[in-house]
Amino acid sequence: MGFTYLDSEENIVIVTKNNQIDKMNKAFYRAFGYKDMESFTSQHECICDLFIQRDGYLKKEKRPKMWFDPILQEPNKIHLALMMDVNNEEHIYNVKSRKVHYDNNISYVIHTFNDITELEQAKQKAQKAEMAQAMFLANMSHEIRTPMNGILGFAELLQNTELSDTQKKYVDIINSSTRTLLNIINDILDSSKIANNKIELESIEINPYVELNTTYELLKSLAEQKSLVYINRFDTEMFECIISDPTRLRQILTNLLSNAIKFTPQNGQVVFETKVIKTSDSFQTIRFSVHDTGIGIPKEKLQTIFKPFSQADDSTTRKFGGTGLGLTISADLVKVFGGKLQVNSTEGEGTTFFFDLEFEKCANGTMLKNLLADYELVVVDDDKKLVVEMIDKTLASFHLNYKHIPKGSDLRTILTKNNIILTLDTSIGMQARSVLPREQIVCISDTCNNAHLECIDIVFDESFGSNLYNFLLSKMQNFTAMHKENKETFTQRLKILVAEDYDINRMLIESLLDKYPNITYEFAHDGKEAVQKATNTTYDMIFMDVNMPKMNGLDATKQIRTKLKNHIPKSHLHISNNNPQFKLN
Repeated sequence: MGFTYLDSEENIVIVTKNNQIDKMNKAFYRAFGYKDMESFTSQHECICDLFIQRDGYLKKEKRPKMWFDPILQEPNKIHLALMMDVNNEEHIYNVKSRKVHYDNNISYVIHTFNDITELEQAKQKAQKAEMAQAMFLANMSHEIRTPMNGILGFAELLQNTELSDTQKKYVDIINSSTRTLLNIINDILDSSKIANNKIELESIEINPYVELNTTYELLKSLAEQKSLVYINRFDTEMFECIISDPTRLRQILTNLLSNAIKFTPQNGQVVFETKVIKTSDSFQTIRFSVHDTGIGIPKEKLQTIFKPFSQADDSTTRKFGGTGLGLTISADLVKVFGGKLQVNSTEGEGTTFFFDLEFEKCANGTMLKNLLADYELVVVDDDKKLVVEMIDKTLASFHLNYKHIPKGSDLRTILTKNNIILTLDTSIGMQARSVLPREQIVCISDTCNNAHLECIDIVFDESFGSNLYNFLLSKMQNFTAMHKENKETFTQRLKILVAEDYDINRMLIESLLDKYPNITYEFAHDGKEAVQKATNTTYDMIFMDVNMPKMNGLDATKQIRTKLKNHIPKSHLHISNNNPQFKLN
């Protein structure tokens, strides 16, 4: 039977239901360099014989039908074939296949091969250029960060020397300007890492209450400078220990909070909130949101704010500053976490950014209940019933052991050495001093000021629960550490290897380490020297730069781990992108 479209310029091949080649059009012969059907079938049984095996393209198959099965199963997908003509020249084809049935029950499969070699090569070239550009940005950012860290480090050391008021002012300006520039460079570096799929999340046990409160407190001074109402509302139903990457999570939230503070006018409001929206024994989904009463975002701009180097209005860059990368990086990082950054906004009224992430519960996390296992909390009833209810709710959320006693009770007959008392009245706290040490008395107040009591200054609002939890956790950790220090005396000597090729950074690290007489250290000027020294000498800790001559830090670390196996614990081998700012306690 005849097929009129065989005269088409497309390369067409028709096969029967028995997978035998029935017809080919002239365009196919011209494209692949064959005279006719006989010249092709004398050399090949299947069209797939012309395929070149390479990732991303259709594969050769032993059974002829198998090569086009994926096309018939997913007809809407683009299927590419890398094929070789009779002159051994490679071409890329977009392949489509479809079945045709006739009344006489004869069926055929028609294949069309469209040559897209030039288009695909241009696409691949553009991708390589984009990758090269991203790598250039990453390398340039790294090269700039190296001397920037030296400036910042020595400026901090200079701050600790005797300076006149004018000199101190100048050093503060150097510090502030350097940090601003470093933040911009870090944005560019992160953007290039994301573009090259180089972002890998860590899996670390963290306490969300501590991490989120630390992030909140970091930006508190900025909010206070603008007289903003700055609030946190952390859901006390969150697990106390979850598996996450605290650095990247904090980076997302810091970007969102700093943006909210930046774009909210004087006396406005910024609210940082978490809400548990789904929970099980081992997993929990938490919604993070940052709400502000700022300038808002026009409706037509909501689709572009997550694009690189874009802001809702070009004038905001001049007025508020920034690279225009913060939201892009945040959105990309949320995606790496498995979520999606979303936004609701009304121009002139405010904006809410939010995202949902699922976290795994730690198998064994240090919880407040464990730290309080040997103690019973005692809550003194008070006329402020609402506040007492807030205390109850918090203690119950974390399954803590506690009881109530009436106000005016004789504390000497009730309290024992295993009690920790919580009271809203400083006079009751002072009475408890006759029974309990200072460390086991907690006075809760929004205007607490008593040198003789363990006071907590808390505002009685939505943030009360998480703030009380953080206070008790910190208190018990310090309490436990203090008792441990009384029983044991630690004298630890450390021998450290620092792999760093930049002279200024070596000088800075040397200045920092010289402050600790119990530490001895050596330098390696490149990765290869670091491997040699680590192999021949025993070190308690190794600091490894990434970009170094002869051998980079990542390869050097792998070789050290292979040769020494478990001799250097993972936590004692630190890889750094030229960031020598560390503290040893």
